[in-house]
Amino acid sequence: MRSIKGCIAAAKQNNDVIMTTNSHVYFDYYQSAPEEEPLAIGGHTTVENVYSFDPTSKELSDKDARKIIGAQGNLWTEHISTPEHVEYMILPRMSALAGVVWTPFEKKLERFFKQT
Repeated sequence: MRSIKGCIAAAKQNNDVIMTTNSHVYFDYYQSAPEEEPLAIGGHTTVENVYSFDPTSKELSDKDARKIIGAQGNLWTEHISTPEHVEYMILPRMSALAGVVWTPFEKKLERFFKQT
């Protein structure tokens, strides 16, 4: 689902949910200032933005949070014509998303903010 609100609603209705929100995991968005980047679809998703993503919202009960079964990064390629451009768009954000889904949120934030 593309919105956090929609994902929360789906989980509360007992549906399995893959968090793929355009606010955090659309890798066809710019990573920094558009004038410094190769062509992208629009939007803005930094590594920090991806890394701050919490797929299991605090709005969900423990039972409903178990319906969040994963997260997915998206890269739509209508503006991307080479493998090198694909690689540029997904890295390092793909690594940040892996950290998000494999690390408990509290530990991830603690480690991230100690380094900044």
